[in-house]
Amino acid sequence: MRRAHGFTLMEVLVTLIITALAVALMFQALGSFNHARVRTAALEGVRDNKTVMAGWIGDSIRGIVAIDPRSLAVSKKGDPELGLTGDANGFSAMTVSPLEGGAGIPTVIRWQVERGAADDQLAYREAGRQALYLPMGQSLQFAYMDDKGKLHAQWPPEQGLQQALPDAIQLTWNDDGQAKVLVTAIAAPKPTLLAPYDLEVAE
Repeated sequence: MRRAHGFTLMEVLVTLIITALAVALMFQALGSFNHARVRTAALEGVRDNKTVMAGWIGDSIRGIVAIDPRSLAVSKKGDPELGLTGDANGFSAMTVSPLEGGAGIPTVIRWQVERGAADDQLAYREAGRQALYLPMGQSLQFAYMDDKGKLHAQWPPEQGLQQALPDAIQLTWNDDGQAKVLVTAIAAPKPTLLAPYDLEVAE
């Protein structure tokens, strides 16, 4: 009498062991993939945040105008008079594109580099509001471009050029070993005095 063909107990055990090993390897690979995906998403989020922050900086710079603060409803000591004053670590100016205030309303702002042990931050201050801190990277530095395309470490330049506003502002920084440059042109006429209506200056 012929014996029926089938799997022995040993063959079944070997098959189960091989299947279990394959499943374990598959789950390990899936876990590594998910971990890499989470890290990539986090990195992309940081990059997106820095892109947004660079957009904020650019918007506020494009809206800079040369305006006499005495024409504003509220004027305080230290407001930049008729233009922009700045150096490599930051600048003060009037902008019609503030980050927090109403668009189109001339507002005193200041961008200031705050040095840190690891990364530098850009501190944004707007009249009457708390400071915002934007982490950007290392070695942040501002420079100011005149109408001839020459960069200056401060504005107004030392050599007697008293143009109210630079043609553009350059911000450079280092982001994880990569040099970054943001150059934003100022759209307002230079010089200009924006006084569309008479306002009472606060004492």
